[in-house]
Amino acid sequence: MKLKPSPLELKDLSVIQCEYRFIPIERSTQLSDLAGKYTYDIDFAIKGNDDTFITIFTKISINNIRDTKPLPGYSIFAECAGVFSLSEKNISAEDRQALIVNSGVSIVINYLRNFVANMTSNFPAGKLWIPSLNLRELILSKSQQRDDSKKTIRKAGKKKP
Repeated sequence: MKLKPSPLELKDLSVIQCEYRFIPIERSTQLSDLAGKYTYDIDFAIKGNDDTFITIFTKISINNIRDTKPLPGYSIFAECAGVFSLSEKNISAEDRQALIVNSGVSIVINYLRNFVANMTSNFPAGKLWIPSLNLRELILSKSQQRDDSKKTIRKAGKKKP
């Protein structure tokens, strides 16, 4: 099948922040046993209202680096940004939103997943892969947070009689 380029054009991907800590593990312990017990907290934000540049920021905290007692092995925080533009100007608002949220967020999360795997492949316990995630659930959760935030702002803005 011949590749048909997406109207969502990737312009750049960059890691913009990274923190790493290694907590020694016992020789008999496998990273794969620990990784299943880690907490993985992931979030994203989309900036840019025009089609010239749309930036998607994605961050992940693995085995909470700021926790006073993380599990042994890796404790990582990483954030990256993907810059996109839309090549087609006659695209519906619904299609635009779907491209940015579904394709763009997925591209940036996969970049973050590969960054963490490549980085940890050089570290003492070996490569750590971020587990597969339910992108649909992440997007719905983010949408719900945004809706709840708007409701809170509206309530705070109402004046009492």
